[in-house]
Amino acid sequence: MDLIKRFWDASLEELKRGYVLDEGQDSHICLVCGRAFQRGQIYPVDGLLYDARKAAELHIRQEHGSMFEHLIRMDKKYTGLTEHQQMLITLFYHGHDDKDIVARLGGSASTVRNHRFQFREKEKQAKITLAILELLREGAPEPTRLVQFPQGGHPLDDRYAVTEAEYAEVLRKCLADGLDGPITHFPEQEKKRLIIVKHISGRFASGRTYSEKEVNGILESAGLDYATLRRYLVEYGFLERTADGRAYWLKPGISLSQAGESREFGEPGVTGDAGDGGKPETASSKMAGSLEAKTAAKKEAEAGTEAKTTTPAKARKTKADVQSDSLQEGDGENAVEGRKEGVAPVDKESRRQKKLAYKETAPSVGVFQIRNKINGKGLIGSSRNIEAAFNRHRFSLSHGAHESPELQKDWNEHGAENFAFEVLETLELEAEERQNMRAVNEVLQGLEEHWKEKLQPYGEKGYHE
Repeated sequence: MDLIKRFWDASLEELKRGYVLDEGQDSHICLVCGRAFQRGQIYPVDGLLYDARKAAELHIRQEHGSMFEHLIRMDKKYTGLTEHQQMLITLFYHGHDDKDIVARLGGSASTVRNHRFQFREKEKQAKITLAILELLREGAPEPTRLVQFPQGGHPLDDRYAVTEAEYAEVLRKCLADGLDGPITHFPEQEKKRLIIVKHISGRFASGRTYSEKEVNGILESAGLDYATLRRYLVEYGFLERTADGRAYWLKPGISLSQAGESREFGEPGVTGDAGDGGKPETASSKMAGSLEAKTAAKKEAEAGTEAKTTTPAKARKTKADVQSDSLQEGDGENAVEGRKEGVAPVDKESRRQKKLAYKETAPSVGVFQIRNKINGKGLIGSSRNIEAAFNRHRFSLSHGAHESPELQKDWNEHGAENFAFEVLETLELEAEERQNMRAVNEVLQGLEEHWKEKLQPYGEKGYHE
C-alpha cells in the first residue's frame, strides 16, 4: 500500500501514535517513513531489546520527534490552521501559560483565552463532522476498487484511474502465455502501458538492491527490450536507482499485486551472535577506525568529480556485544535481558544462513541527496535506512510540511518530477554492527559532513544554511 494512502486510511488513534498494525504483513508500520517492525521479532535500541510494537514507538520518538510536531507542520489545506494558530497550539502543547504566550506573541491575555475557547469549539465541530462522515461511509454502497500506482516522473491524474477488472483484462490480453510469461503485446495507450509496467515490477523483491546486470536479467524474460522496460520502470516510479545507474531497488511503499496487497521496506529484527569469551573490540572503535580510513581515501580522490553513488565503505566485522533470545510479542515486558548462560549456541551453518538472509533484506545505511534538477540545488542527509528516509522526505514535501522552507517552495513550484533522490554513499554493515546505533550515527555524521564539504550545498548551490 502506498504510504500516503496508508496515512489517510489510518484512524484517529493511529495518527496520534504514528504507526498502524498491518495484519497482512504482520507488522507495525510507521506512518511517517513506512518502516516496518515485524511482530515476533526483537529490535535492539540503545543496548536494550524491544518487541515490535515498542520498537515502533521508540522509532517515532527518535527519528521523527513526535507525531504532534509532524502533524502541526502540515500544510494549512490539511490542518485548516493558520500559521498564527499553529504557533499558539504549539505553545499550548508545550505547557506555556497565557502570560508567557502574550510575552512571546504579543496581544492580550483575553485574546489568548478566546483562542483557547475557539479551539475547543473546533474540536466539537470536528467530532460531529467525523461522526457524520463515518455514518455516511457505513451506509454508502461499496465503491469500485482502484489499482494504486506510484507518482513517478510522469504525474498521474484521474485519467489513469484503473479498476481491478480493467487491470486483469489488460494483463490477459497482453500476457497471453500467463502472468509469469513474456509480454506478447505492448500497448501504445499510456494507461495500459502503465498496467504492464506495474505488473513487471512485481518480479522484483521488496527491500533488495539490484545491479544493472541483475535488472536486465530479470527483464529479459519479459520478452521486450530490457533497456526500454528498465526506463519505464524508473520513469513511472516503480524502481529507483542511484545517480550513476549502478544500483536499483523497488520503490518503498508501492502496491505490488492487482488485489491491492502490499509489501514495503522494513528492517528485520536482529539477534546478536555469541562472543568467544574474550573482551570483544567494540563496534564503535572499529567503525571509528573505518571512518578514518575512508576519510583519508577520499582526500586522495580526484577533486571536482561528480558525486559517486553507492560506494561501498565496508566496516570491519565485530563480535556482537548484545546476545538475545527470541521474543514473542504480547503483554509482557517490552525490554528483555540478553541470552543466559548455558543456552546452546546456534550452529555455524544456521548462523551463516541468517546473516545471508539479513543482508538480502537489510535497509541501506549511508548518505543521500535530494537534488533539484532545475537549479542543481541539493539537500544532503544521512540515515540508517535510506529508503525510509526518502519516503519520509517525499511524504513531508507532498504535504507541505518539510523542514526546509526553501526546498518546500521549490518542490511546490517545480513539481516532484523535477527532483532526484540520490544515494551518495552506503556503508556495508554486519547485523551486529547495526545494533550499535551510537557508533553508526557517529560514522554517518562524519560521512555526511564529508559530502557537505565536497558538494558545498549552501546558498545558490543547496538548501543548507
